[in-house]
Amino acid sequence: MGELIDSCTKTISWNMEQLIVLPEWLNMDIDFLSDILSDPHLVISNEYTLYHALERWLLHESHLLDMETNAKKLLPLIRFPQMMVHQLYKVETGVLATHEGSKDLIHKFINLAYRFRSLCPSQADLDISFNSDFYHPRNYKDLTVDNVRMQNTLRFGIQVDVRTYVGPVPCAQREGEWKITYRKSNDCWTLHVYCHESALVNGEARIQAALVISDDEERVLQVETSDVTVCSRSNHLTMVTNMPCSNEAKLMTVLIKPLPN
Repeated sequence: MGELIDSCTKTISWNMEQLIVLPEWLNMDIDFLSDILSDPHLVISNEYTLYHALERWLLHESHLLDMETNAKKLLPLIRFPQMMVHQLYKVETGVLATHEGSKDLIHKFINLAYRFRSLCPSQADLDISFNSDFYHPRNYKDLTVDNVRMQNTLRFGIQVDVRTYVGPVPCAQREGEWKITYRKSNDCWTLHVYCHESALVNGEARIQAALVISDDEERVLQVETSDVTVCSRSNHLTMVTNMPCSNEAKLMTVLIKPLPN
C-alpha cells in the first residue's frame, strides 16, 4: 500500500502544473498540500508559480479562518531564495505580506531570500552554508537547457551547447556555457555534461542534472536526477538512466540545477 501511495504522490508532484489550475486545487486537504510541497520530485515552472498557487489556497474563503495555522505549516515549504528579485517583490507587496495571520512569516522568509542573494556569492570567504532544501532549486522547467525528441537518433553522439546562469543565485542572464553529449543503448541513456570557464565560480560549479520525461500530451511519466557533482576544468557530470516507459516517452527535458554549498 505504501508503494502505491508513493507512486501516486510522485505522479501528482511530477504534474503539479496541471493540478494547480483545477478548481479542486482550492479544496485540497492541508496534509495533502504539505506532502506535495515536501516532495523532492516535484516539477513546476518556477517557485513563484508554486507560491502563487499556495497563496490562492490560503486566501480561499474555506481556509481564511485558519490562516495563521495553515501559513505556519505551509509557507516554510516554499523555497523563497529560488525566486527572482521581481518575484520576491511581488510577494513582498502582495496580500499575504499584509494579512495578520501570515505577514510575519512572509517578511521572515523574504529577508532570508535577500540574505541568500547577498551572501551566497561570497559564502566561501564568509564560511556560511546554504546547504538545505530551502535554498536549493526544485525541478524547475525554467532551468531547461535542452529538449530532446527521444526518437531523434540524430542527437546520439552529438555535442550540444547550452547555457545556465552562473553560480547558485537565480538570475535571468544565462552566461554560463556548457556542453552536453547523449548516448543511447536500448532503454539506457547516458549524458555527459561539461562546463566551460564561463560557468565556473572560483574554478568550480556545483550542479545536479534532472531529466523530465513526458508523453505527447506533455504528461510527465518519469523524473530522474543525477548525483550532485562539482564540475571543474578536470571533472564533469555523468548521468546514466534507464527509461522503462520508453514506448510512451516522447520528450526528454534536460535541466541543470546550480546548487549552493
